[in-house]
Amino acid sequence: MDTAAERFNRAVGAQIRAEIAAHGDTVKGVSEKTGISRSSLVKYLDGERHIPVSSVYRISSLWALPPEVIVERASERYFLDESQRRSPATVTDLSSRRHDAPPFEVHEERGAAYDQADGEVSDPEEP
Repeated sequence: MDTAAERFNRAVGAQIRAEIAAHGDTVKGVSEKTGISRSSLVKYLDGERHIPVSSVYRISSLWALPPEVIVERASERYFLDESQRRSPATVTDLSSRRHDAPPFEVHEERGAAYDQADGEVSDPEEP
């Protein structure tokens, strides 16, 4: 099951990955500078493993960035993702659709005619 804690952990990993890129660093470089194994770091960044607070601290220290800044930015990322996740899907009401439409519609952007009866598209260039 995908819990809120797991989603937040992924947000922290995504934020650290963004910080790595923003500071012109690499995963390999961060791994070497912090002593965190590359495989563990990748799992943290991908949200496959929980990120220890001590690792967030060591990583953020590379850029003289307080660890709470990373967590705060990750929180913004998390709440944005959560709001999009919980927003209701857009539903198109088809009951108000016209049922007396002509049997063909011309799709100008494709230059093709669409036969509403059998759902086939014909190319006007074909004989």
